[in-house]
Amino acid sequence: MAIHGDLGRTLEEKAEYRRELVQKGEIPPPLIDPDWQKWGLTVGGGVFMLVLFGGLYRALGRLEASGRPASPR
Repeated sequence: MAIHGDLGRTLEEKAEYRRELVQKGEIPPPLIDPDWQKWGLTVGGGVFMLVLFGGLYRALGRLEASGRPASPR
C-alpha cells in the first residue's frame, strides 16, 4: 500500500525518524512489527465490514418480515 504526495512523504519521514530513535535506544521498539500492523488493519477492517453488512442484512430482513404483505391487484 503506497501513499503518495505530502501525506506519504510525511509518514515516511516520521517512520524513518522513529527507526533512528529505536536504533539509538531512545525509545523502545514497537511491540508489533509495522508490517503485521498493516495486515491487522486490513483483516480487522474486513471483519468489521462483514459484521456491519451482516447486521444490515439481518435488520432489513426483520423489517421486511414485519411489514404488511402486498395486496394483490
